[in-house]
Order: sequence, then C-alpha cells, then structure tokens
Amino acid sequence: MKNLNLMTETQVQEWIQDLQTLHEQLLNGSLSFSRQDLIPEQDVVELLQVSSRTMRTYRKKRYFHFIKLEGSIFYLRYIFYIDMVLLSQRYGR
Repeated sequence: MKNLNLMTETQVQEWIQDLQTLHEQLLNGSLSFSRQDLIPEQDVVELLQVSSRTMRTYRKKRYFHFIKLEGSIFYLRYIFYIDMVLLSQRYGR
C-alpha cells in the first residue's frame, strides 16, 4: 500500500465530523442516503493519487469496500472513510 500521507489534517477532521454525524443519525434512526454518499472511483483515484489499475489491485486486496452499479465502481462515503482510517492504522500515516 502506498504511503497514506496524502490526507491533510483538515481533511481528516472533516471525515471525523462526517462520521460523528453518521453516528448521531444512526442513533436517532434518521439516516438518509443520497447520491452524494456515493464516491465515483475517479474521485478516489485523484484523492489517493494512484492509477485506476492500482485501485483495481486495492479492490482485489480488499483494502476498500465498493459497489458496482451499471458497470461503474462507487465507494460509499462513510465506509470509505472508515477504510481509510483502518488502512492508516495498519500501514501507518
């Protein structure tokens, strides 16, 4: 796994805030799902600064959970955040 130092502290803080919001929604039973919760693979490729081929390898190694809709790969936003945190813990920041 390539170095995960690509995320800024601000970005990580935003993710933590989003996860806290998700947690509150789950506790209140008011979780909503929208198109904004799906991250296209191209956005993840740009965020991680890797190639599409590298992302395919990461999927095969099960680094990231994903869904395939109509032939396109998407990542659920909150699960992607969790995957990033777990990878950061496993491979170091």
